[in-house]
Formats: sequence, C-alpha cells, structure tokens
Amino acid sequence: MSSASQQLVSVGYPDFWQRVHDQFPTFFDSATVDLIEIGNTAFRKPLAEPLHKVARHLARMIGNSLNSVSILRAKWVWRRRNEGCS
Repeated sequence: MSSASQQLVSVGYPDFWQRVHDQFPTFFDSATVDLIEIGNTAFRKPLAEPLHKVARHLARMIGNSLNSVSILRAKWVWRRRNEGCS
C-alpha cells in the first residue's frame, strides 16, 4: 500500500484534543512534561541485572498508565462541564 493511499484514523471525538488542551493548557504544557522529565531521569541509568530490567519495564508501564489515566480524567471533566454527562 502506498503512503498516498493510507488514511489516518482516530478513535473517539475528533475535536477533543484541541478543545481540552485549550481548557487545560497548564496540564498539557506543564504537568505532562514534568512526568516525562521525571521518567526520563529515573530511567537514564543503564542496568545489567535481568530482575532490575524487569522492574524498570514494569515501572515504565505504570508511568504510561498514569499518563493515560490523567488524560482520561481530563476528558471526563471536560465532558461533564460541556455536555452535562454524569
């Protein structure tokens, strides 16, 4: 398949990201950058022990999940404010 015929598909609300970013700029500009910086600093040191590598991988997955939950929470708050959802 050529790149010209490929189509980008997104799930969810197409206009969600820009609208929620406009309402919560501090979260996206500050909080998420801080979480990424903390993760990069914490995982910078190379590891040799297999158990340490597994622990690091699990910690990275937890950090990724924390970011995902934070974004879902922002979406939930945005929907409650703008659509009256419960």
